[in-house]
Amino acid sequence: MTKLNDTSTTVAELKTRVLAFARERDWEQFHAPKNLSMALAAAIEAKMAANAKKYPVEKAKGRSAKYTEL
Repeated sequence: MTKLNDTSTTVAELKTRVLAFARERDWEQFHAPKNLSMALAAAIEAKMAANAKKYPVEKAKGRSAKYTEL
């Protein structure tokens, strides 16, 4: 499987890979594209919330320091 990276991975590629994952396991009957999209959105929201706690605006704005150094 090709390694993903932020600069070149498209949403279409992610969709293709998630669909292939479900098809390989015969899970399409359980996972509609809508469900998979919602799960990805839930994961993104959770990651953003965690990062917001680690990097509060008042401490991190304009800085590239790791959260343990803020």
